[in-house]
Amino acid sequence: MYFKIRKIQDYLINRKSLLRKNEVFYLQILHYMKLLKGTKINSILEGSCPVCQNESMYFEKNPYKLKETLKMKERCGSCNTKYKIEPSFFYGAMYVSYPVGIMFASATFILSYLIFGIGLIPTYCIIVFVMIFSLPIILRISRNIWINFFMSYK
Repeated sequence: MYFKIRKIQDYLINRKSLLRKNEVFYLQILHYMKLLKGTKINSILEGSCPVCQNESMYFEKNPYKLKETLKMKERCGSCNTKYKIEPSFFYGAMYVSYPVGIMFASATFILSYLIFGIGLIPTYCIIVFVMIFSLPIILRISRNIWINFFMSYK
């Protein structure tokens, strides 16, 4: 797989066609995600089945379709893993969402206040905006982390 992606990337770069930098960046991310196959990080970032990592646990890949953000499949189509181990299983993800939100807020604070030197009040406003905007991502990442506590790749 590595050589196939590398060949495509080299071909596109050497061809100097209408290739944009973000397309090369996307190919590099795709390459590194394939290297992570079988790790919990891959399952958490992609939202894939924690046991086989062949398909997404969610009906909708885009977390910003708010009606579908937390709608999950009942079972994995590849390995038949049941995602809800027990009723109300994902209530535990609330405990994970707090530290994940703190990481998002801390990264925003470091970037805006410490690196760019923006004042405290505007930094606070930026943190509030980032937290509201990233809520669907935080919810999904929290669920992915929570289910990966209890299941592992086979």
